[in-house]
Amino acid sequence: MKINSNSNSNSNSNSHITIAQALAVLGQPGNFRIQQRLLPHDVFTQVASDTPVLRGVALDCETTSTNHHAGWMRQLGMILFEYTADGQVVRVLDRYCGHEDVNAPLPPVDPSLCGRHYRYFDEKRVAAMLDGVSLVIAHNAAFDRPFVEDRFPRFRSLAWGCSYQDVDWRQAGISCGKLEHLATCFDFFYDAHRADQDCLALLEILSRPLPHHSHTVLKAVMDHVNIPRVRVWANNARDSSRCLSLHGYKWGPNSKCSYTIIPAAQLTDELVWLQQHVYQYQGGAPTITIESLPPQVRFADRRYQSHSRTQYLRDLLHEANHGQAC
Repeated sequence: MKINSNSNSNSNSNSHITIAQALAVLGQPGNFRIQQRLLPHDVFTQVASDTPVLRGVALDCETTSTNHHAGWMRQLGMILFEYTADGQVVRVLDRYCGHEDVNAPLPPVDPSLCGRHYRYFDEKRVAAMLDGVSLVIAHNAAFDRPFVEDRFPRFRSLAWGCSYQDVDWRQAGISCGKLEHLATCFDFFYDAHRADQDCLALLEILSRPLPHHSHTVLKAVMDHVNIPRVRVWANNARDSSRCLSLHGYKWGPNSKCSYTIIPAAQLTDELVWLQQHVYQYQGGAPTITIESLPPQVRFADRRYQSHSRTQYLRDLLHEANHGQAC
């Protein structure tokens, strides 16, 4: 059977069907799923003119290394968009995709004096796109944020969200949170691992309803961002590294210490667990460092001394029992 590319064809031949007819047949529940290439579009939701809106940035970067201390950004993609308080993406305001080669010489003061092309990011354009932004979202913010902050320090003061970590994809019936897999689950495909295309896919996914929920993916990220969180550092506990790892702790290579990030409401239970499983047989008076993690400091690869405090574990437990722990 042949497919007639003219969707308006009035041919009665049984050997030809239109694209629209083919899509209608394949789109029926059962044995087929249809995926369409994702194309840029600027309007997502129509809202009343007096509806309050916020500004967000969907961001992705391609790098020369997985370690921001050893590599740098070679491509940066950003989409500036408006959204509502209930998590509806409204429209795109601006798009940017830039490249940079840090090994290239600095551009001449007057580009007209030199015919060579130097690849570097448009710093003024990036800065302008950040004006009034309430939230930056990356699909793996723990990876992207350190690279971006190294190049553009202004990102350090912005709230960050992560569409990978801040959404319970398994609860939504999706077994894998990788961006390409999510695109498949939302019935579209795109050219992955290009910063501009990854941003395009990210914003599209943020705009979609989260499966088995009554809100969008963006609203799920927003709700997760607003949960008060703390990072707990288990000081002088290298002998218990395996026990800590099994409990979900990660090793901080710069701090030479194991840590975990939890909701602040779970801090008391975490301190009790540390006392019972890590420091029970350790001599002396163990200390714990507790670091508050507001959205402006999440996913950054650095310790925030102004947001942390180190105390004896026994004192922290005493405070927690009296409702004083953070």
